[in-house]
Amino acid sequence: PQSAGPISVLCGGSLVTQSHVLTAAHCVWANRGRARTCREPWLSMTPEDCARSRCPRECLRTSPDQLRVHLGVSDRTEAGAEAVSVAVKRIILHPGWDKVQPLNNITQGHDLALLELDTPVKFRFHSTKVLLSYTSFVSDTVWPICLPTKRDAPLLTTDMEVQVFGFGVREIRGADRSYAEILNETPLNISDHEYCRSLVSSIFKSL
Repeated sequence: PQSAGPISVLCGGSLVTQSHVLTAAHCVWANRGRARTCREPWLSMTPEDCARSRCPRECLRTSPDQLRVHLGVSDRTEAGAEAVSVAVKRIILHPGWDKVQPLNNITQGHDLALLELDTPVKFRFHSTKVLLSYTSFVSDTVWPICLPTKRDAPLLTTDMEVQVFGFGVREIRGADRSYAEILNETPLNISDHEYCRSLVSSIFKSL
């Protein structure tokens, strides 16, 4: 989100094109908080309506002007010279993300959203490597992720170990959450869809 000084955390994301960042839909539109479920009249409100009506916390409706994307950040307390902050032009929710259902049908696999950047990151080619340029910003440390294709499917198997990165929650005390200040990395094993669905459902039922 927008902030002055140290970068505050809303959610992580991945640069997938020069103009788009992939993130989770529940980071920008959700109908359930830790204790309550969003109800009418707020349930059917747009982000603009919520801004005017001060929707309760369980009715998350995020508009582009509430967000900034920070590229090239590995320490959110002190953005390095390679980091850049970009405004968000548009938020595109997966069409299967249910805006009305209490849990947004999160177990159906549609927890995806694209953030369209207000200013595209421009690619510049130099011999054997590609540099990214953003006005005067040039870096060989910011790079779009490689999205898997259908041909990669045999490479992604259950129990395969992968690496994940992010400024995730390190500690929860009551309603307060403490986020990592340094970009974290940890290994995880891929689980099958049915196991993930059952696990997510049980977690939300316990809240």
